[in-house]
Amino acid sequence: MGKNFLNLNKKNFLIFAFLSSLLFGFKVTGEEVNQNEIMKNDISQKDLINKNRYLLAAGDLLKITFIEVKDFSGDYVIMPDGTINLPLIGEVEADFISIDQLTKKLTSLYEKQLIRPDLFITLKNRRDIRVSVIGEVNRPGLFNLSKVDMDSSSRLNNDSYIFPTIIDAISKAGGITPRSNIGSVRIERRIES
Repeated sequence: MGKNFLNLNKKNFLIFAFLSSLLFGFKVTGEEVNQNEIMKNDISQKDLINKNRYLLAAGDLLKITFIEVKDFSGDYVIMPDGTINLPLIGEVEADFISIDQLTKKLTSLYEKQLIRPDLFITLKNRRDIRVSVIGEVNRPGLFNLSKVDMDSSSRLNNDSYIFPTIIDAISKAGGITPRSNIGSVRIERRIES
């Protein structure tokens, strides 16, 4: 690429790069973007749930598959009190733990009831993500981010998605004000204990 990429001066190029990163969900630094890196990012985002970064909470729909006891397999929703109601063992706390932690917990509980308590848990449908957006946005407040609210950079295809982005949260809050400093955005999240 030449010095004058698309006849843009440095200031306009930075604006173009910033807007591109918002629209397409990747960083543009003025260097050529490696397609393999973009694909690695997509794959790593898809693995977020499997790497125990996603914490379960009320409203998540889980598919629990029991290997030896097919009658117990099915869809289970985490109730507003953070529990799921399962055959034989009843209510089990599932609030703010990872899928891996819940799998270990259920396996341990079912060891007392079943000879082979082998089971798999997948997230069938995630809950809306509740976020608080404060500071220099047009409508600060508490928002639920759902599939409908997410911009196109958060979606994998028409039917599936990963997680809402900071852009989705700012958009839900009506966008930034002229006094906003995008460089000082801070994200805080609940982490597993």
